[in-house]
Amino acid sequence: MDRDIIEMLMSEMRKLGMEVRTESPHEGVYKQQDGSYTVKLASGEEISCDQCLVAMGRPPLLDGLKLENTGVVVENGAIKVDEFQNTSVSGVYAIGDVTN
Repeated sequence: MDRDIIEMLMSEMRKLGMEVRTESPHEGVYKQQDGSYTVKLASGEEISCDQCLVAMGRPPLLDGLKLENTGVVVENGAIKVDEFQNTSVSGVYAIGDVTN
């Protein structure tokens, strides 16, 4: 997702009283007998909660785009874009699964 959308969504979730954690790898989510959940983080920390949303990103998908035939710059396995999704080629934009 676009970074602006992510920031707005996280802000709205916090306003609703949700705890939002990023960059928090987890080992598992376990449902307890009382219906609550325990989230075990890779750090060893355990979080008890009523509900849990786990969202993970995925690596950029450039296969088949033949970017070697263009002037589009690829950096760290993704198409390099600025804050407006512009690539290194004027008039060519990139969003979603092809960017970081």
